[in-house]
Amino acid sequence: MRKEGIVSTQLRKGCCAGHLLAGKDKMESLKHDRRAFLRIAAVVVAVAATDSLAQSQEPLARFGIVSDIHITVSDEHRKDVFRKALEYMDGRRADGVVACGDLTQNGTIEELRILGAIWDAVFPGDRRSDGAHVEKLFVYGDHDTEASFAPYYARLCRERGLDKDKWLRERGDIVLNDRAVQWRAAFHEDFAPIMRKRVKGF
Repeated sequence: MRKEGIVSTQLRKGCCAGHLLAGKDKMESLKHDRRAFLRIAAVVVAVAATDSLAQSQEPLARFGIVSDIHITVSDEHRKDVFRKALEYMDGRRADGVVACGDLTQNGTIEELRILGAIWDAVFPGDRRSDGAHVEKLFVYGDHDTEASFAPYYARLCRERGLDKDKWLRERGDIVLNDRAVQWRAAFHEDFAPIMRKRVKGF
């Protein structure tokens, strides 16, 4: 039985609270933000993998975790980094890939579709190179859904003398106004604010 490195997590109303216990009396609270979630998730996966490896030499499931990809139309470096990250996860036989928000930089339809195209190139039909299924576990972030705050649009509208809020509402062909429709176009699956998926039977 493990006595150290015990991890407990609690999800409540979309927030994540976690505590890392390293002995009886020592407890460190983690902040309730996305980066805290990433730290917790990484430890959970590591502990789960260590426990399962000790018992069977093979983890029950493998997950790759990325965040703040910020894909843009013109930045080839960001596209290449994301592609290489997915290729690495393919080589490690990941069963699921978690992307914890800010998939795009400016919240445009084209950016989201570029990200989906990179996924399809590495995992066509949601399959790894060995033919096994890999589950995409993606969520929107504020850069994806709150484009009205993006400096890019503020500058664009200021330069053109446009009302930014009015322009964003009217440009559904550019900005992610209809999250469900544009999610399906990019990722070939239905969108829901809360999703429940199975990974390797779990």
